[in-house]
Amino acid sequence: MTFQYALRFESGERRGEVVPLTIANAQGGVFTIGRQPGNSLQVTDASVSGRHAELEIGSDGLSIRDLDSTNGTEVGGRRVRQTSLDMHDELVLGKVQFTVVDAASPSDGLALELELDSPADVAGLSQTQIQPRDDSFEITAEDIARSRRTSKLAPIGILALAALAGGAWFWSRSAGDDSGGSSLAADVAAVNEPAGNLLSAGYSFEKTAGWTAIEGDGDRFDLVGSAAATGRRGARAELFGGEYAQLVSDPVSAIGSHRLSASVLVDGDAKARIGVQLIGRSHGDEGGTDGDGAPTRPVALWSDWIEGGEEFATLELPFTAPPGTGSVAVVLWAQSTAEPAAEDDDSAEYALVDIDDVALVPDGSSEALLSEASWRVHSIARSTGESGQHRALSVASLDDPMIHWIGLRRSGPDGKAREAADYSVTTEGASLVLKAGATGSFEFRLAEPMVRAGIASISGATDGGAPGDDGGTARVATYASHGTLFEASGATAVLLGSDAKLVSVSLPSARAVTGKPQGGGMVVRFDVSKGESVHLQFDFSEERTRAQRMARQAREAISNGASGDAVRIYGELLRECPFDQALIDQAGTALDQITAVGRQELKGLATEVERARFFGLGDLYREKLARVRALQARYESTAVAPACEALASDIEAELQKLGSGVAEDEGKRLEAVASALREHGSEGLAARVEQYMTKTKAEGSKGSDNSGGDR
Repeated sequence: MTFQYALRFESGERRGEVVPLTIANAQGGVFTIGRQPGNSLQVTDASVSGRHAELEIGSDGLSIRDLDSTNGTEVGGRRVRQTSLDMHDELVLGKVQFTVVDAASPSDGLALELELDSPADVAGLSQTQIQPRDDSFEITAEDIARSRRTSKLAPIGILALAALAGGAWFWSRSAGDDSGGSSLAADVAAVNEPAGNLLSAGYSFEKTAGWTAIEGDGDRFDLVGSAAATGRRGARAELFGGEYAQLVSDPVSAIGSHRLSASVLVDGDAKARIGVQLIGRSHGDEGGTDGDGAPTRPVALWSDWIEGGEEFATLELPFTAPPGTGSVAVVLWAQSTAEPAAEDDDSAEYALVDIDDVALVPDGSSEALLSEASWRVHSIARSTGESGQHRALSVASLDDPMIHWIGLRRSGPDGKAREAADYSVTTEGASLVLKAGATGSFEFRLAEPMVRAGIASISGATDGGAPGDDGGTARVATYASHGTLFEASGATAVLLGSDAKLVSVSLPSARAVTGKPQGGGMVVRFDVSKGESVHLQFDFSEERTRAQRMARQAREAISNGASGDAVRIYGELLRECPFDQALIDQAGTALDQITAVGRQELKGLATEVERARFFGLGDLYREKLARVRALQARYESTAVAPACEALASDIEAELQKLGSGVAEDEGKRLEAVASALREHGSEGLAARVEQYMTKTKAEGSKGSDNSGGDR
């Protein structure tokens, strides 16, 4: 006996429905079941995976294979990977129950009741679909669901769709008889592709080539007829809460200014955007590596988000592929805005995002915002709103990328960085002024050559900490160089690169700057408030001339023994003109040498202070204090200065003790000191101590203030 296999739903809204297993080429054919469009049987329950299982009819009968689903497949109460099926077997996919029945006698003696009292019931009837499909007038559960979401007259809409489909079928049959079988679908919603579109292979999705669906967190884009804005097909993502989907084009060559556009329709709690990836010449299609073999990341530029609407709307992204770009890839992104549903929530609703008519068209020259000597600054993402507003810049030197991306990320209520925001760009001579259009963080994504040239900051922070006893050369500095991972507090400027490849970024005020490695480059980030300006300087000819003059003056000061003047001049050079790497290195070496001499002087003073502590003489303490303060002034802006301050504080504390009641028996103590000195043959020192005792007693008898501060 030969059976005509079918599946009967035993649970959910579709309970009692029977679906014949109409498998093409039954010998070796497969019938897929899953939540995504494109399966032979689409089951929209959240517990069912996008492609959950497949059924196969072979010479031995019917079998089922689980396609690595999340919630598994059970047959007869036992979880299986692959097994044969017999008539009346019970199987469960996720939480949806089925029974294998004979299509010729689906009820097996049971009454089949299928009530269509509401649009929700109708939406549960899914057609057998093989995607992409070309039958533009096929009515599917997706069409019914869209009608239900966009109109309260769903039953009337269903009848209208049915009437339209029937009329179209009749008309196409008639046209076929009269014109050799031409199809109506080819004449409806004509595709008018713009001239020069670089995505001709994938525009309007009439061809399956040119795009790759990226597996996201939940769903992916599929090509379906009911998602078309024009032509026969469009790209659709069906998203439950927390899911997203991506569709990426094949890379195409695109140098200079372009405009990306697409028709987008969002139905439900979701949003969509379009973007491009700028792929460097050495990256390859998958990102590749830089010159040192480190993994790299293509720069991504994005349009604004678009959310719900009744009709298709146009999204646009004007951008420029800067020098160094090898190719670009278009990215379509759909994302649910609903909260993820619980696993056992069978009532979760999904949103639909349809995208069609994607065009990438050149729109003019790629004129640089700034051309200064070897530098070129391009706006790689222009705002579609007010003129002069930009979303991202790139910086190149002799056509070599140095800064892949300069962008402003808006701050969210939780303090985390959000989507890119616009900022204005104006030119002032050899400088650019970037004015933040929102409160957030400026980010500079540096290319590997820029990182290799060096990163530094100008601030009041220390680059070596407090001086130690190991003879190190740590010093307080206004100039500090950094590696690829750093945090500089109180920075007023950041120096990217060096010498001919140097860019100075002046901050609105002192603030924290962080750096983190990324691939072969790094990302430098600092916060700004709305309306604050950041200055980018590219020419330093005047500053370098001044730095050379200052370095000459400092060398002369050292040769004349005026080390204090040399310290001051070199400190000014590092603070105000750190734009010549050779002079920076010279200043650092000289300051280290001067600091070493200062440490020796300070060590000698500390020994003398210990001797003064033995005698406890106020005048001696004050003499040492004056010398320590003078040394501190000479070595200002070096690590010697804080050490001098610490020693001066100790001396002042000793003077305070002498002026308090702690030294009531000072006279007896001094007599004992004089006696000890005579016993050791130090008559001169003993006489001086006695002379001091006589003086202080005379002053005390006159009623003067007998304080340690006057001794």
